[in-house]
Amino acid sequence: MPAYIFIKKELQKITDEKELRDLLQNLLFKMDFERTAITHGPNEQGKDLVCSYSNKFNKRDWIGFVVKIGSIIGGTKKTDSSVINIENQVKLSFSQPYFDTFEKQNVYINKVNVVTNGTISQPAKEQISRNFTEKANI
Repeated sequence: MPAYIFIKKELQKITDEKELRDLLQNLLFKMDFERTAITHGPNEQGKDLVCSYSNKFNKRDWIGFVVKIGSIIGGTKKTDSSVINIENQVKLSFSQPYFDTFEKQNVYINKVNVVTNGTISQPAKEQISRNFTEKANI
């Protein structure tokens, strides 16, 4: 069995969102992203996790992550993995600043990634990205 199939099957077995956030944080650290922090909780402002990097102009860009367990499908039911909930988290991620403890200042997120260990249906991708064509990475 190719390694990527094994990894995909192992990821699909994760049932705890905290475990997926921890795994993603470790992956981002190994990919040389900086200032990775898990921000999930009552004051997250839509961002379950954040990280940054210095771009080609030596300016710091910030990425927010919305992390979910299981598949995401389009629809109007309001559940943790519903498109409506995810859209709200993406909106909050962009509109509410993140306090960078290193620089001791508020910063704004430049890009938001929606991450799941399941799949994201095409209607859900379209519904989420409709309002975020240039910033959301679904």
